[in-house]
Amino acid sequence: MKSPEHLISAHFEEEVPKKEEAAAEQELTGEKMKERYDARQEMLRKSPDFEGLLREEWKKERGTDAPEGINLSLRAVESFRRTVKEAQDLRKVVRYSKDGHERTTALSLFTQKTKEIEGYKNYGSSFEASYREYLHSQREYFDFVRSLGEIHKLQAQLEEPDFKSAKANAKLDRRASSRLGTMMHEIETTTGQDAKLSLEALASIYPKGSKEYKEAVEELTGETDDKSETKKDISERMRELKAKIQESWENPMVRYFWQNHELDKMLDDFGSGKDVIETQSVIKSLNTLNGWEKEHQRTTIGGVLVGPPGVGKTTLVRHYLEEKDRKYVYIDLSEEVTRFMLYGSKAIEFRSATDYYKQLAEEFTGMDEAGIKKFIAEHHEVVKNTFKVTDSEASAVLVSQILEELDKGKNETQDDPALVKQLGELKEQILGLTNTAFRRELAGQFGHLASRNGWRDGVVISALRRGDNIIFDEFNKNKNWSLIYGLMTAKPGESWYFPDNDEEINIPDDWRMYFTANIGRKHGGFQVAEALASRANGKVMEVGYPPTREEMRVALASLSNAEGDFLRSKDDLAKLFVLVNEVFPRVRKFTEDRTQTIPISYRVLRDLGEKLILYRDAKSKELVYQPSNKSFDEALYEVMVESYHLYEDKTAPKEIVNIATSVGLLLDDSVKEKVISWLGQETYDERKKTFTEHAEDFRQIVKKIQGLTRDVAELATPEARQF
Repeated sequence: MKSPEHLISAHFEEEVPKKEEAAAEQELTGEKMKERYDARQEMLRKSPDFEGLLREEWKKERGTDAPEGINLSLRAVESFRRTVKEAQDLRKVVRYSKDGHERTTALSLFTQKTKEIEGYKNYGSSFEASYREYLHSQREYFDFVRSLGEIHKLQAQLEEPDFKSAKANAKLDRRASSRLGTMMHEIETTTGQDAKLSLEALASIYPKGSKEYKEAVEELTGETDDKSETKKDISERMRELKAKIQESWENPMVRYFWQNHELDKMLDDFGSGKDVIETQSVIKSLNTLNGWEKEHQRTTIGGVLVGPPGVGKTTLVRHYLEEKDRKYVYIDLSEEVTRFMLYGSKAIEFRSATDYYKQLAEEFTGMDEAGIKKFIAEHHEVVKNTFKVTDSEASAVLVSQILEELDKGKNETQDDPALVKQLGELKEQILGLTNTAFRRELAGQFGHLASRNGWRDGVVISALRRGDNIIFDEFNKNKNWSLIYGLMTAKPGESWYFPDNDEEINIPDDWRMYFTANIGRKHGGFQVAEALASRANGKVMEVGYPPTREEMRVALASLSNAEGDFLRSKDDLAKLFVLVNEVFPRVRKFTEDRTQTIPISYRVLRDLGEKLILYRDAKSKELVYQPSNKSFDEALYEVMVESYHLYEDKTAPKEIVNIATSVGLLLDDSVKEKVISWLGQETYDERKKTFTEHAEDFRQIVKKIQGLTRDVAELATPEARQF
């Protein structure tokens, strides 16, 4: 079947149409143009099914039917779009490069790409009809994204004071209308950027200026027609949008485009080296934290996150606060936490400087090396958090502060020679003891970091003064809830009296405390205070392992380049599928009640990816995406087994090797000797033989993965980040 003359014409022509074409177009009367357009539409309706043609080709070339789970026409359209984009880039090099060798190479590749593009002409109107259907679905997807963004922004708008106080039928004032207009422009700009590539690709199938091109542009783009004038209008608009979103989500192609969008974001995050990959489950948790903050504005508890280790509870809170551009401090409640550490030293009024230094001398007189060590250990955490220094620096700062106080005391108590002498002797004693007990910490001179009496503020009070949020980790191991109870009754935006400092300190409006803990039999812990349980009502999140499907997509992204091309072999692709779907669940089940185990989280996939793919050049820091020479099994052994060298108990690594080899992993020669040391020669040989004979099964797994990456039937309606 021959293609219509204009189909896939002028892929790389100048944007200005040729004069003869323009003249010919002008000669056509309106009636003639309509006749030609109608004839064309009729031809598109009657054209053979593009998918059917491709499946016939597949069977003819390979002798078997194409897999049912693969949409060949979709793959062809997207391949066409990529090829056109590559050819356009090469054409620019041919035209503008000053390097002769570079131009010659680009011209050769450009010629090859144009031949590939010409091949689509053989499908004629069948290909064009499929392309138009693709554009129509993409338009619906862009509309879906626009609606999703609009509904969240409208929700935020309704929660603002200007809108909350307005009556349902009252006209929006000028300020509110302006805000609404700005918001809608932001949505149009964002979705417009998403549609840019598709608009550029239209010229590769329809000449610019043609009726078909204009029609396709209108089909691909759209403007939000919102004329909300009252609060009631906005609420009604939100109801319409919700119904529209649900209807659009029924379209498998909308789900397909959304899934590709998510994958692109994952690839970008991996390439940027981000600690948190914002999958749908992560976005949902972030939105929950944000929702709690909006709903519960009269409490300092931002949320309580519980779940197994390694699922990212604390990391999730850190990421949420960082995305909000808010700082935080971290406190591990499994350690010995004192009131002095949290709030600081109690203010003591002295009648004179002599009284103060007498008490100071009494506190330190008679201290031996063990006493000094204990004192430093108890209080260096305060210094570390107050001055933002390291553990070693904190001890040095504290010792320097003590010595500074003693020197100052000698100068201010000259009228009491006995006290001056006692302070001098005490200084020498402490100096001698600390030089022995803290030689390494005192090697550097950090005394200048401390200000007079600066170490008296505890972590909490220092954080409040700076406006830093607090993350309390391992809260289920806290022994003294009375230290925190007062803070849980404080309210953001109000002043709170701290008796330790005899001072009222303002609680910032966005100041929150977050509590995280590993829950489970092996983690033990103390009874959670009723005060926390009651105050955290409605703000408890159980963070679990990610859905297998989501985890598989992250795994695929970790071993792909920026375009989403998987960079390892098909066997490695199959092994990755087996790892995520078979090994991870079984290992998690085995280790859930055992101590000395390493949690399987996204960190494992990231570590595996970094061993198998070189993301960046070490010197230039440019993205390169090159496969390493390391085998998949070798990298897997290093990440999941060798890490257990740190632990005395070897039960877990032995079982990991057993589980992995039972499903065909860790049988590569690169780890043979190591694996045999765990399994024994006989078991290793049996499993090696079994999976050598069933190599075909791995090819079937690859086909299953291809279906998995494109299967969108079970995807839930997504959430966009709401802040």
